[in-house]
Amino acid sequence: MKILVTVGTGQFNSLVNLFDTYCNHDFTIQHGGGQAPKIQLGYPFIPNLVNEFDKYDLIITHAGAGTIFNLLKTKKAFCVFPNQERHDLHQLELAKYVDENKFAPVYYESDIEYDIISMFRKAKFCAENRNYQGGSFNLPKLMELLNFNDK
Repeated sequence: MKILVTVGTGQFNSLVNLFDTYCNHDFTIQHGGGQAPKIQLGYPFIPNLVNEFDKYDLIITHAGAGTIFNLLKTKKAFCVFPNQERHDLHQLELAKYVDENKFAPVYYESDIEYDIISMFRKAKFCAENRNYQGGSFNLPKLMELLNFNDK
């Protein structure tokens, strides 16, 4: 299984370290400004990341607004790990919204055991049942969470 782990432009070293140790799957880790993976293939930045999604069976992402918004427009299987290393913790709000609406499974680093196959099955189920056609999710709420409203 080909898996992309993406952390955005910031640092999310604990997520990189978590998936760098898996050897049973083909991982690519986009590690942003944080530490590079030691075992898996890694890049600090992947140009046109959205165009790369189709190359992977599963995407494991931070709860970054841009990445989540782009993934919601696809039928791609993805899992969300909010970055709790950030000072503002805004990713927790977006992850909660994704979880409550069953757009994708959300995991936290405190969830000790990660079974990649189980994660993939849950993410695939959410992807197959996610309906973005015509914006079936609460777009005003999502925009508010993404801070696109002029309040």
